[in-house]
Amino acid sequence: MQAHRQLHLAVVTAGGNLRLADVFEPLWDETERVIYHTGLMSSRAADLRHDHAALIAALAMGHGDAAASAAGDEIEQLHHVIVDMALKTASMLAPAPQPAGSPASNAVDTVPKRRTARRGGRAIEQ
Repeated sequence: MQAHRQLHLAVVTAGGNLRLADVFEPLWDETERVIYHTGLMSSRAADLRHDHAALIAALAMGHGDAAASAAGDEIEQLHHVIVDMALKTASMLAPAPQPAGSPASNAVDTVPKRRTARRGGRAIEQ
């Protein structure tokens, strides 16, 4: 996962778009948080793996459009896997609305507390 992150960070940084580079790491942190929270690393690790041969070949040959297409394909694949699993993970779904005045709607401690894990020197909320 760390190598995957570093590859994509290198691609983003090499592109010279500083705004994209600035938002990349927090976005990646959130994606990683969802992957770990939904159990994807243990239950569907194979679905998260994809080779970067098309992306790397396109970059090496200087074919920006092909590289963008390969990166887009990777993102779309990851998106489908994450959304599919998130929809099957109860803690990722919003709770059902409670009628006004019901005990649950008045409770302060109904939202679970977040905990923070450290991965690769970064704090990631779970």
